Amino acid sequence: MTLTTRMTRLLKADVHGLLDRLEEPEVLLRQAVRDMEEELARREARLEAVRGEADRARQRAARLAEEEGELDRQLDLCLSSGKEDLARGVVRRKLESARLRKAFDARVAETTAAGERLSRELDEGREKLADVRRRMELFVTEPVATDVDPAARQAPVTDDDVEIALLRELEKRGGGR
Repeated sequence: MTLTTRMTRLLKADVHGLLDRLEEPEVLLRQAVRDMEEELARREARLEAVRGEADRARQRAARLAEEEGELDRQLDLCLSSGKEDLARGVVRRKLESARLRKAFDARVAETTAAGERLSRELDEGREKLADVRRRMELFVTEPVATDVDPAARQAPVTDDDVEIALLRELEKRGGGR
């Protein structure tokens, strides 16, 4: 192995080690959670927009159905009065209204299906986010102070503790006072 190859590997290893220390896993996990939350918020907004569009299409279809009912009454009046020339105009408007209503009905079906799909995706995303949060709680812990000796954190041994321990030891050995 040549000297330049070995030096290159050494430098790469040092750079990767430095990057590993700079990239704090906890920070990266928290950022990933924030990114997932933002994506879920975008999907929720999209779902609300799709549901709103479905409602507007449904309302428009209902108004057209009402209009067709009125056109039916007008058609009855024209035909009962023998006014076929007026009836032709009403029939034309009724056909146009029916076609438009069918288009809105199709739009309702389309947006409803899209809303259901988005809702499922949103539920899956929420489940994934909850799973990531649970895993993060297991991974991310509060840092333990490494400069404090565990023995120093314990309460000091008192004279009473010594006396009680001595009495127990004497009792074990059968030589009580």
